[in-house]
Amino acid sequence: MAPSASDGCEAIELQASDLRLDPRTRSVHCDERPVALCPVEYELLRALMTRAGHAVSKAQLERWLRSLGRMTRRDAVAVHIHHLRRKIGRHRIRTVRGAGYLVPPDLSGW
Repeated sequence: MAPSASDGCEAIELQASDLRLDPRTRSVHCDERPVALCPVEYELLRALMTRAGHAVSKAQLERWLRSLGRMTRRDAVAVHIHHLRRKIGRHRIRTVRGAGYLVPPDLSGW
């Protein structure tokens, strides 16, 4: 399940391999370099990194975006995942057939 506004993770820095997300500053770093993300990309990445190593379904991500008032198009999740992959690297967001998307906690075994 994607994070909720009351789950207490909004102040905890998230890390998966060389990818870091700091909710306090709403910043993302990949290989120690800052990555500029639009608000929807940031929220999708936060939802995935909160559950690093576990698949998050497209439906869960859609509900998460809708709860934040950020869902505008039916294909928004797929489009923004595509943009995220271009910015942080395709290997950092995996598609799990029939299950959704996941961010590997560590890239060495993936």
